[in-house]
Amino acid sequence: MKDITKINDILNSIKQVRNYQKRSELNLTIDSLLSKFLPENLKQDVKAFSLEGGTLTLILNSSASKANFIFIEEEVLTYLNTSSPKLQISAIKTKINRMKYHVR
Repeated sequence: MKDITKINDILNSIKQVRNYQKRSELNLTIDSLLSKFLPENLKQDVKAFSLEGGTLTLILNSSASKANFIFIEEEVLTYLNTSSPKLQISAIKTKINRMKYHVR
């Protein structure tokens, strides 16, 4: 147990690791909020990627998902800002996952 504590202390002292951890935690928070709001056909297809300068970037699994998301984008923005005002999201940007596998 002592060794694990030392490893965690070392990792937490590295700025890039801390930043990655914060970003991952933020993405998980946003994903959790999205899963409560999005319709069933989009829940598995939309994932948070980053939040920078008030712009939330979401990764979508397909162009069909993006087409469906466009219709509810403003509602999603309003929901996220109402549910968690500390996020301070002013805009949503979407990108389609071009990888051969889907974001889960």
